[in-house]
Amino acid sequence: MKKTSIVIDENTYAKSKKIFEQYGLTFTEAIRLILSKIDPDEFAQLVKSSGYIPSPELKKRIKNVENGKNINEYKDVDDLFDKLSL
Repeated sequence: MKKTSIVIDENTYAKSKKIFEQYGLTFTEAIRLILSKIDPDEFAQLVKSSGYIPSPELKKRIKNVENGKNINEYKDVDDLFDKLSL
């Protein structure tokens, strides 16, 4: 068995631990159970829909910004809103 560690904020840990305890599981047991049930395709879709992996459109926009293409610049927020007609 491989031993590992994770870093999460205290609030997330406390909330998760409380939920797991309701099912009679330790934090470690619950994480082990969750990891053993991961379907690669479902996980990929979950990550993509969660915004962790940029969509093709976002990748394109990031590349444009990195290459200095299709960039709009504004003096301030008011200028931006004026140009957007807001």
